[in-house]
Amino acid sequence: AGAPPAAGGGAPVRGGLRDVLLAELATTHRQTGDLIASACGSTPEDPEESAAEAARAAYEEGLAHVLGAVAGFGELGPDCRDEQTGAQLLAAWLEADLGRPEAAAPRARAVLAAYGPADENADGAADPADGADGGGTAESRRGEARALLAYVAR
Repeated sequence: AGAPPAAGGGAPVRGGLRDVLLAELATTHRQTGDLIASACGSTPEDPEESAAEAARAAYEEGLAHVLGAVAGFGELGPDCRDEQTGAQLLAAWLEADLGRPEAAAPRARAVLAAYGPADENADGAADPADGADGGGTAESRRGEARALLAYVAR
C-alpha cells in the first residue's frame, strides 16, 4: 500500500523514526529555503543595486536550505522522488536566477531522468513509474524541468 506519510502529511517514508524525522527535516529545509527567497521582495536582477544585492544574499541562503532538502529526500530513496524532484527544481530556479545556468540545467535534466520519458504501457494505461497520481506529478515535473531548461538557454 506504499509507505506511511510522515507526521504532518509530509513525504511518505519507509523505516523507523529516523526516516520520519529525516523527511520532516527535509520538508522544513525546503519550506525555509522557499520562504527566505520569496520574502526578500526583489530579485537578483533588480535594477536597484542594493535590492539586487539583498536578493542575491537571500537566494543564496534559501538555496543552501533547499540543497539540504534535496539531499534529505534523496537519502530517503524512491518513495520520496516527488519531494526530491520538487526541491531539485526549486534549487535549479534559484540557481538560474542567481545567474548560474551551468548549475541549474543539470538539476533540470536530473528531474527529467528521474521520471523517464512520458510513455504509456502497451494497454494505454499510465506508466506506473509516473506514480500513484496517474502521472500528474510526473508530467508537471517534466514540464517545469523543460521550462527551466528553456529559461536558462535564453
